[in-house]
Amino acid sequence: MKKKVKTAHKEGRFDFDQIVLARINSCKCRPSGIITFPEIFMVLGRSLQLKKQDVWKLLFYLQRKRKIKIIRFKGVKT
Repeated sequence: MKKKVKTAHKEGRFDFDQIVLARINSCKCRPSGIITFPEIFMVLGRSLQLKKQDVWKLLFYLQRKRKIKIIRFKGVKT
């Protein structure tokens, strides 16, 4: 009898969005719940080795997927 092997496609799937959201949620936030842009750039830039332009693209991608909300001139709310 053959042993059934689980594939990485169903369970334990690599999800980059969840990793990025975990990093964003680890940032310090204000009492209003907003995480400032400099804090996000610092955390994502250092931990994921991303440039500022790439972080912006990633933030807009997450906003399109409705995972975060970008607040103009302030920061991000998760």
